[in-house]
Amino acid sequence: MSVERGHTDESRSATATVPGRVNLIGEHLDYNGGMVLPCALSQVLTIRLTPHEGSQVIVESDHTDEVAYRTIEEAPANHWSDHSVGAIRAARELGLLNSGAKLSIASTVPQGAGLSSSAALIVGVLKASRQLAGNTVLSDVEVAKAARVVENDYIGVPCGIMDQMAVAIAQPGQAIALDTVTLDYDVVELFPELSFVVVHSGGSR
Repeated sequence: MSVERGHTDESRSATATVPGRVNLIGEHLDYNGGMVLPCALSQVLTIRLTPHEGSQVIVESDHTDEVAYRTIEEAPANHWSDHSVGAIRAARELGLLNSGAKLSIASTVPQGAGLSSSAALIVGVLKASRQLAGNTVLSDVEVAKAARVVENDYIGVPCGIMDQMAVAIAQPGQAIALDTVTLDYDVVELFPELSFVVVHSGGSR
């Protein structure tokens, strides 16, 4: 981990809130190419992103008292802040940031429970970066595709696109009928009287 350097521009920041997701139909089909039907959860993750000069990435989370000090150049370190570093790297590659960043994470999405907390984090960072840049061209689908690249190429997880598409597009109360090959999708409004119960097996991912 690196030591803090440079200055955080507290006068500029952006916030994005992204839901977790649970899959209703099509488990294990997204990385094999098929139709899936995930829905967004009421549990959400909120990212506050503030530019920080240089290449520093500072990450705070309400899930830990530790503050992570990283740099954009760092390889994954098997640390909880890896996804944040990868997301900031992607934001820079997309032209949304030209500096490092300070990230403050607040989340009610359980970690390691198969509810897409990592996808929500990466998508949230990219959406906050997009907002900060005033970018109105980059679509939610492009955000989801970039988030998948972070998982595949930086983190090293050979996941499909379902999680990223679900949390980038669907909102609580909605499902997304997604073709994981073409990325064609329809947003499906769920019946408001329905409640979904997700039971944790007790085993972390």
